[in-house]
Amino acid sequence: MKSTARNLYSGLLWMYVIMAAVSLGSTSHKLPSSFKRCRQNDAHLNDCLRVAVQDAFNKMMNGLPKLGILSLNPLQVSDILIRSEGAVSIEKMHFKKVLIHGLKGTKILKYKANLKQYILETESYTDQLSMEGEYTIAGQILILPISGEGKSNITLILGDAAVTAQSESDNLFFIFISAELHTNHTLIGEPVMKDNKLHMILKEYIVSFKPKLVTFNFENLFNGNKRLGDTMNKFMNDNWQIMFNELKGPFQVAFGEVFKEISNRLFSKIPFDNIFIKASEHKP
Repeated sequence: MKSTARNLYSGLLWMYVIMAAVSLGSTSHKLPSSFKRCRQNDAHLNDCLRVAVQDAFNKMMNGLPKLGILSLNPLQVSDILIRSEGAVSIEKMHFKKVLIHGLKGTKILKYKANLKQYILETESYTDQLSMEGEYTIAGQILILPISGEGKSNITLILGDAAVTAQSESDNLFFIFISAELHTNHTLIGEPVMKDNKLHMILKEYIVSFKPKLVTFNFENLFNGNKRLGDTMNKFMNDNWQIMFNELKGPFQVAFGEVFKEISNRLFSKIPFDNIFIKASEHKP
């Protein structure tokens, strides 16, 4: 499978990177004093980090103008391009001008850090997540061709909330619904010295999605042919396990690339010991 994510809006910040609370343009190179920090030798480091990351994420939800951080509610992405090969062969799945709603309800369930190996792992849960914008799709699902373009709305329903979606135009929109989605993140880094200070730079960012149900609805497929469009939607929903298993790889790789790029911009600004306090240092 192949996957590409490109030209991402700088406002895309991921909640599981602790120093995402710091602006790319900040000259202090330190976390704000109001943000919780954890000692490297804390016997309960993982519990401390889970609370600290949740606290930081909540505080920056509506943006931090003084730090140059834009709102995460919604979070903005300019461009995502997905390709896949296999039973679901997508020549192009292109999303543009994307707004992601629903991160405010995200809860961090677990956090695990191996600081000596520069590895961070976390698990999260979000009640409802929607992604709206413009899309173009062309490819083949099993033996059936699929094509369409226009406005889009992707909604992930993770609890018992009712599903609703609307488009501001008469063009098509796309709805993607995932039931009870848990997401695992693994950040694999390495030590890098910069200005005589230790930084953690990510080599890899692995994302894993685990839904219990996925449903699909594309409108205006095949240039608005309702009969063909309805048939394709039914076919995708009847075979949602195949659809998800084929597409999750490219999506996970694409989002992992996004998160690694953004994370490294921040990790390169903030020294490792300002994120994880040394035993000899006092908390602010």
